[in-house]
Amino acid sequence: VGLVTIFCLLGGGQSEPWAHPDPEELWHARTAMLLVFSAIISEGCLLAANSAAVRMVGQNIADELSLHGPGDSLLTLLMYGVKVLTALHLWWHSGGWMHTDVLAWGGPRPVYFARFLQWSIAVPVMQMMTSRVFLCDQRPSVTLLRCAPSIVAAWVFVWSSWVMEITLSPACRWLLMFLSLMGSVLISVDQCKLAYDHRKEELFGMKMSLVVFQIVIFTWYGIVFELGRFGAISSLGEQAFYAYTDATLKVFQGALLAMLRNRQDLHSILRWWVAALAAGRDMTSL
Repeated sequence: VGLVTIFCLLGGGQSEPWAHPDPEELWHARTAMLLVFSAIISEGCLLAANSAAVRMVGQNIADELSLHGPGDSLLTLLMYGVKVLTALHLWWHSGGWMHTDVLAWGGPRPVYFARFLQWSIAVPVMQMMTSRVFLCDQRPSVTLLRCAPSIVAAWVFVWSSWVMEITLSPACRWLLMFLSLMGSVLISVDQCKLAYDHRKEELFGMKMSLVVFQIVIFTWYGIVFELGRFGAISSLGEQAFYAYTDATLKVFQGALLAMLRNRQDLHSILRWWVAALAAGRDMTSL
Protein backbone atom coordinates (compact mmCIF):
# COMPACT_ATOMS: atom_id res chain seq x y z
CA VAL A 1 0.00 0.00 0.00
CA GLY A 2 2.86 2.36 0.82
CA LEU A 3 4.50 1.70 -2.54
CA VAL A 4 1.20 2.22 -4.36
CA THR A 5 0.73 5.51 -2.50
CA ILE A 6 4.21 6.71 -3.48
CA PHE A 7 3.63 5.66 -7.09
CA CYS A 8 0.32 7.54 -7.21
CA LEU A 9 1.90 10.60 -5.63
CA LEU A 10 4.69 10.69 -8.19
CA GLY A 11 2.84 9.37 -11.23
CA GLY A 12 -0.63 10.75 -10.69
CA GLY A 13 0.44 14.36 -10.32
CA GLN A 14 -0.52 16.89 -7.65
CA SER A 15 -3.23 19.51 -7.75
CA GLU A 16 -2.61 23.23 -7.50
CA PRO A 17 -2.52 24.94 -4.10
CA TRP A 18 -5.82 26.18 -2.73
CA ALA A 19 -5.42 29.95 -2.58
CA HIS A 20 -8.54 31.18 -0.77
CA PRO A 21 -9.21 29.44 2.56
CA ASP A 22 -12.63 29.90 4.11
CA PRO A 23 -12.26 32.09 7.26
CA GLU A 24 -15.17 30.28 8.88
CA GLU A 25 -13.44 26.91 8.50
CA LEU A 26 -10.35 28.36 10.19
CA TRP A 27 -12.54 29.84 12.93
CA HIS A 28 -13.87 26.38 13.77
CA ALA A 29 -10.28 25.07 13.95
CA ARG A 30 -9.41 27.81 16.44
CA THR A 31 -12.51 27.19 18.57
CA ALA A 32 -11.82 23.46 18.72
CA MET A 33 -8.25 24.21 19.80
CA LEU A 34 -9.56 26.24 22.75
CA LEU A 35 -11.84 23.37 23.77
CA VAL A 36 -8.85 21.03 24.06
CA PHE A 37 -7.07 23.23 26.60
CA SER A 38 -9.46 22.30 29.41
CA ALA A 39 -8.99 18.63 28.53
CA ILE A 40 -5.20 19.08 28.68
CA ILE A 41 -5.47 20.55 32.19
CA SER A 42 -7.72 17.71 33.37
CA GLU A 43 -5.47 15.04 31.87
CA GLY A 44 -2.40 16.72 33.36
CA CYS A 45 -4.00 16.60 36.81
CA LEU A 46 -4.88 12.94 36.28
CA LEU A 47 -1.28 12.21 35.28
CA ALA A 48 0.02 13.98 38.41
CA ALA A 49 -2.36 12.02 40.63
CA ASN A 50 -1.43 8.68 39.04
CA SER A 51 2.27 9.44 39.24
CA ALA A 52 1.93 10.38 42.92
CA ALA A 53 0.11 7.11 43.63
CA VAL A 54 2.89 5.16 41.92
CA ARG A 55 5.56 6.87 44.06
CA MET A 56 3.69 6.11 47.29
CA VAL A 57 3.67 2.32 46.88
CA GLY A 58 6.36 -0.32 46.83
CA GLN A 59 8.59 -0.96 43.86
CA ASN A 60 6.85 -4.13 42.67
CA ILE A 61 3.43 -2.52 42.89
CA ALA A 62 4.76 0.67 41.28
CA ASP A 63 5.95 -1.29 38.26
CA GLU A 64 2.46 -2.66 37.74
CA LEU A 65 0.61 0.61 38.34
CA SER A 66 2.98 2.59 36.14
CA LEU A 67 1.82 0.52 33.17
CA HIS A 68 -1.74 1.72 33.70
CA GLY A 69 -2.76 5.33 34.32
CA PRO A 70 0.48 7.29 33.69
CA GLY A 71 1.11 5.60 30.36
CA ASP A 72 -2.40 6.30 29.10
CA SER A 73 -2.24 9.89 30.31
CA LEU A 74 1.03 10.52 28.47
CA LEU A 75 -0.35 9.11 25.22
CA THR A 76 -3.57 11.11 25.64
CA LEU A 77 -1.59 14.30 26.24
CA LEU A 78 0.40 13.55 23.08
CA MET A 79 -2.83 13.43 21.06
CA TYR A 80 -4.07 16.63 22.68
CA GLY A 81 -0.78 18.37 21.94
CA VAL A 82 -0.83 17.37 18.28
CA LYS A 83 -4.44 18.56 18.01
CA VAL A 84 -3.61 21.97 19.50
CA LEU A 85 -0.49 22.48 17.38
CA THR A 86 -2.16 21.59 14.08
CA ALA A 87 -5.24 23.69 14.89
CA LEU A 88 -2.97 26.59 15.81
CA HIS A 89 -1.15 26.13 12.51
CA LEU A 90 -4.42 26.16 10.56
CA TRP A 91 -5.57 29.33 12.28
CA TRP A 92 -2.30 31.25 12.49
CA HIS A 93 -1.13 30.46 8.95
CA SER A 94 -4.55 30.79 7.27
CA GLY A 95 -4.86 27.11 6.50
CA GLY A 96 -1.16 26.41 6.06
CA TRP A 97 -0.16 24.11 3.23
CA MET A 98 -3.28 23.41 1.18
CA HIS A 99 -4.08 21.64 -2.08
CA THR A 100 -7.19 21.46 -4.22
CA ASP A 101 -9.33 18.36 -4.49
CA VAL A 102 -10.14 18.85 -8.17
CA LEU A 103 -11.84 15.45 -8.59
CA ALA A 104 -14.40 15.94 -5.82
CA TRP A 105 -17.98 15.72 -6.98
CA GLY A 106 -19.77 19.04 -6.76
CA GLY A 107 -16.67 21.13 -7.47
CA PRO A 108 -13.16 21.66 -6.10
CA ARG A 109 -12.64 21.84 -2.34
CA PRO A 110 -9.62 22.51 -0.09
CA VAL A 111 -7.35 19.79 1.29
CA TYR A 112 -5.59 20.79 4.53
CA PHE A 113 -2.22 19.12 4.97
CA ALA A 114 -2.22 19.89 8.71
CA ARG A 115 -5.40 17.87 9.16
CA PHE A 116 -3.77 14.74 7.74
CA LEU A 117 -0.58 15.42 9.69
CA GLN A 118 -2.63 15.38 12.89
CA TRP A 119 -4.41 12.17 11.90
CA SER A 120 -1.12 10.47 10.93
CA ILE A 121 -0.06 10.80 14.58
CA ALA A 122 -3.37 10.65 16.44
CA VAL A 123 -4.83 7.59 14.67
CA PRO A 124 -1.82 5.29 15.36
CA VAL A 125 -1.64 6.53 18.96
CA MET A 126 -5.38 5.97 19.44
CA GLN A 127 -5.03 2.50 17.99
CA MET A 128 -2.15 1.71 20.36
CA MET A 129 -4.07 3.04 23.37
CA THR A 130 -6.97 0.74 22.57
CA SER A 131 -4.64 -2.25 22.16
CA ARG A 132 -2.91 -1.45 25.48
CA VAL A 133 -6.05 -2.24 27.45
CA PHE A 134 -5.42 -5.91 26.62
CA LEU A 135 -1.66 -5.65 27.07
CA CYS A 136 -1.55 -3.60 30.27
CA ASP A 137 0.66 -6.12 32.10
CA GLN A 138 3.26 -6.17 29.32
CA ARG A 139 6.31 -3.98 29.14
CA PRO A 140 6.10 -1.03 26.70
CA SER A 141 8.53 -2.71 24.30
CA VAL A 142 6.31 -5.81 24.08
CA THR A 143 3.20 -3.70 23.56
CA LEU A 144 4.89 -1.63 20.87
CA LEU A 145 6.06 -4.74 19.04
CA ARG A 146 2.55 -6.21 19.07
CA CYS A 147 1.00 -2.95 17.88
CA ALA A 148 3.68 -2.11 15.28
CA PRO A 149 1.87 -3.60 12.23
CA SER A 150 -1.35 -1.75 13.00
CA ILE A 151 0.53 1.46 13.76
CA VAL A 152 2.28 1.33 10.39
CA ALA A 153 -0.99 0.45 8.62
CA ALA A 154 -2.78 3.37 10.27
CA TRP A 155 -0.01 5.79 9.31
CA VAL A 156 0.01 4.56 5.71
CA PHE A 157 -3.75 4.66 5.16
CA VAL A 158 -3.94 8.23 6.50
CA TRP A 159 -1.36 9.44 3.99
CA SER A 160 -2.88 7.36 1.19
CA SER A 161 -6.11 9.28 1.87
CA TRP A 162 -4.22 12.57 1.50
CA VAL A 163 -2.66 11.47 -1.80
CA MET A 164 -6.09 10.29 -2.94
CA GLU A 165 -7.44 13.82 -2.45
CA ILE A 166 -4.66 15.71 -4.22
CA THR A 167 -4.00 13.39 -7.16
CA LEU A 168 -5.03 14.36 -10.67
CA SER A 169 -5.53 10.76 -11.80
CA PRO A 170 -9.04 9.30 -11.42
CA ALA A 171 -7.57 5.78 -11.47
CA CYS A 172 -5.20 6.57 -8.60
CA ARG A 173 -8.02 8.23 -6.72
CA TRP A 174 -10.34 5.22 -6.82
CA LEU A 175 -7.51 2.80 -6.03
CA LEU A 176 -6.31 4.79 -3.01
CA MET A 177 -9.87 5.33 -1.82
CA PHE A 178 -10.34 1.56 -1.71
CA LEU A 179 -6.96 0.90 -0.06
CA SER A 180 -7.45 3.55 2.62
CA LEU A 181 -10.84 2.12 3.54
CA MET A 182 -9.40 -1.39 3.65
CA GLY A 183 -6.66 -0.11 5.95
CA SER A 184 -9.15 0.96 8.59
CA VAL A 185 -10.96 -2.38 8.23
CA LEU A 186 -7.73 -4.36 8.72
CA ILE A 187 -6.85 -2.39 11.85
CA SER A 188 -10.29 -3.09 13.31
CA VAL A 189 -9.99 -6.79 12.47
CA ASP A 190 -6.57 -6.93 14.16
CA GLN A 191 -7.94 -5.38 17.33
CA CYS A 192 -10.94 -7.71 17.35
CA LYS A 193 -8.48 -10.62 17.09
CA LEU A 194 -6.49 -9.19 20.02
CA ALA A 195 -9.69 -8.84 22.04
CA TYR A 196 -10.71 -12.42 21.20
CA ASP A 197 -7.35 -13.75 22.42
CA HIS A 198 -7.93 -12.01 25.80
CA ARG A 199 -11.66 -12.72 26.10
CA LYS A 200 -11.27 -14.56 29.44
CA GLU A 201 -9.59 -11.68 31.24
CA GLU A 202 -11.29 -9.66 33.95
CA LEU A 203 -13.14 -6.50 32.86
CA PHE A 204 -13.32 -7.85 29.33
CA GLY A 205 -16.62 -6.07 28.74
CA MET A 206 -15.15 -2.65 29.49
CA LYS A 207 -12.09 -3.38 27.37
CA MET A 208 -14.19 -4.58 24.45
CA SER A 209 -16.26 -1.39 24.66
CA LEU A 210 -13.13 0.58 23.72
CA VAL A 211 -12.65 -1.60 20.64
CA VAL A 212 -16.29 -1.07 19.64
CA PHE A 213 -15.85 2.66 20.27
CA GLN A 214 -12.87 2.80 17.92
CA ILE A 215 -14.66 0.82 15.20
CA VAL A 216 -17.61 3.21 15.43
CA ILE A 217 -15.20 6.17 15.17
CA PHE A 218 -13.48 4.76 12.07
CA THR A 219 -16.87 4.06 10.46
CA TRP A 220 -18.18 7.51 11.33
CA TYR A 221 -15.14 9.30 9.96
CA GLY A 222 -15.10 7.13 6.87
CA ILE A 223 -18.71 7.99 6.08
CA VAL A 224 -18.16 11.74 6.52
CA PHE A 225 -14.93 11.59 4.51
CA GLU A 226 -16.65 9.84 1.60
CA LEU A 227 -19.64 12.19 1.76
CA GLY A 228 -17.21 15.05 1.29
CA ARG A 229 -15.56 13.40 -1.71
CA PHE A 230 -18.93 12.85 -3.37
CA GLY A 231 -20.12 16.38 -2.64
CA ALA A 232 -22.94 15.29 -0.30
CA ILE A 233 -21.81 17.76 2.39
CA SER A 234 -20.14 21.14 2.11
CA SER A 235 -16.47 21.71 2.80
CA LEU A 236 -17.43 23.89 5.77
CA GLY A 237 -19.60 21.15 7.25
CA GLU A 238 -16.88 18.56 6.74
CA GLN A 239 -14.13 20.67 8.34
CA ALA A 240 -16.37 21.70 11.25
CA PHE A 241 -17.13 18.02 11.88
CA TYR A 242 -13.42 17.18 11.96
CA ALA A 243 -12.56 20.13 14.18
CA TYR A 244 -15.06 19.38 16.95
CA THR A 245 -15.26 15.61 16.66
CA ASP A 246 -11.47 15.23 16.85
CA ALA A 247 -11.48 17.04 20.19
CA THR A 248 -14.64 15.41 21.59
CA LEU A 249 -13.69 11.82 20.76
CA LYS A 250 -10.20 12.16 22.21
CA VAL A 251 -11.65 13.47 25.48
CA PHE A 252 -14.25 10.69 25.56
CA GLN A 253 -11.65 8.00 24.93
CA GLY A 254 -9.47 9.46 27.69
CA ALA A 255 -12.42 9.30 30.09
CA LEU A 256 -13.16 5.67 29.17
CA LEU A 257 -9.53 4.72 29.70
CA ALA A 258 -9.42 6.49 33.07
CA MET A 259 -12.50 4.57 34.26
CA LEU A 260 -11.03 1.28 33.05
CA ARG A 261 -7.65 1.89 34.67
CA ASN A 262 -9.28 2.83 37.97
CA ARG A 263 -11.23 -0.44 37.94
CA GLN A 264 -8.07 -2.39 37.10
CA ASP A 265 -6.12 -0.75 39.90
CA LEU A 266 -8.94 -1.45 42.36
CA HIS A 267 -8.89 -5.10 41.32
CA SER A 268 -5.14 -5.18 41.87
CA ILE A 269 -5.47 -3.59 45.31
CA LEU A 270 -8.21 -6.11 46.19
CA ARG A 271 -5.93 -9.01 45.24
CA TRP A 272 -3.11 -7.60 47.36
CA TRP A 273 -5.48 -7.04 50.28
CA VAL A 274 -6.82 -10.62 50.10
CA ALA A 275 -3.24 -11.94 49.91
CA ALA A 276 -2.24 -9.83 52.90
CA LEU A 277 -5.21 -11.14 54.94
CA ALA A 278 -4.30 -14.72 54.04
CA ALA A 279 -0.69 -14.14 55.04
CA GLY A 280 -1.86 -12.56 58.31
CA ARG A 281 -4.02 -15.56 59.14
CA ASP A 282 -1.15 -17.92 58.36
CA MET A 283 1.16 -16.02 60.68
CA THR A 284 -1.48 -16.05 63.44
CA SER A 285 -1.91 -19.81 63.07
CA LEU A 286 1.85 -20.34 63.30
